[in-house]
Amino acid sequence: MQIMVWRKMRFVAMAAVTVLAVQAAWAQSDYFLWLNPKVNDFAFIGEADAAHYASADVDRRPSSLAMTKYTLRLRYPFARTESSEWIGSLDVGVWDLEGAPKLQRSRTRLPGELYDLDAGATYRRFLDNGWLVGGNLRLGSASDEPFTSFDETRLGGTGFVRIPHLEYTAWLLFLDADTGRDLPIVPGFGYQFPISKHAWAVVGVPILAAGGKIGEKVGFNAVYAITQGGHAEVSYAPIESVKAYAGFDWDRKRFLLAGRDDSGDRLEFEEKRAYAGVEWAVTENWALDLGGGYAFDRSVSEGDDDHERNDTALDIEAGWFVRVGGALRF
Repeated sequence: MQIMVWRKMRFVAMAAVTVLAVQAAWAQSDYFLWLNPKVNDFAFIGEADAAHYASADVDRRPSSLAMTKYTLRLRYPFARTESSEWIGSLDVGVWDLEGAPKLQRSRTRLPGELYDLDAGATYRRFLDNGWLVGGNLRLGSASDEPFTSFDETRLGGTGFVRIPHLEYTAWLLFLDADTGRDLPIVPGFGYQFPISKHAWAVVGVPILAAGGKIGEKVGFNAVYAITQGGHAEVSYAPIESVKAYAGFDWDRKRFLLAGRDDSGDRLEFEEKRAYAGVEWAVTENWALDLGGGYAFDRSVSEGDDDHERNDTALDIEAGWFVRVGGALRF
């Protein structure tokens, strides 16, 4: 009897760790939210933040570039049973750019504003044999003029399967499609397993990830995806309502500019960030986040593949940024 209780408690702990890692590290991806080995129990997730980057010189251009990034992320389960669920999602990003240097390839100026809009729906179902199957469909536009035409519209979808293997492990299979990428279709697989009582890992292609807790107060998560970049973070919670954190991001973001000569061209921003901050749980459901850091290895480029974008990249001087955010979770 004690062994059975221990196994149930361990399974619940592993599922909880997975959900916590999703909220911390996968704001852009949702893969682990989709692959949670239990029906998700949240009623609503809303996150918003603004990050301001100080003005920085642009390589080979007599100009500088400052930017403020605004983001909004919403997740809402609009239908749920004991064995299935539907989750709606909405992501909104607005970049306010000041300086507008000329791009090297097209000789046009960088737009003063860029938008990234994405709406989607995810279905998950648990089968009688323990398998989890599901899919996600997305419609979006990352552009200076979103949805102006089909050339500025992005369609995407992901099919995924979680197959239990040993007692606490599982095989993960997925197929991801996105018309906004150089590679529109990316297959993948992975193996999910515990690395301790309160930590887990996923090893696969094109994803590597790990997350969990060390003791009662220290948490960690790390993710690398070939198509998106990387993220690593360590947090410390001296009291229940306050969490200090520090981490590193390697981020790539691509936009489809309206009126471009070649429909295959992408405008790409790339940067690495070292950051730190403090999150304060003002109430049980609402948290405030204040932080900042240093952005480096920054560039903006355009082209229809990585080789062409590397040839046209303009380096942006490293610099500091500050960030304020809030989250509402039920």
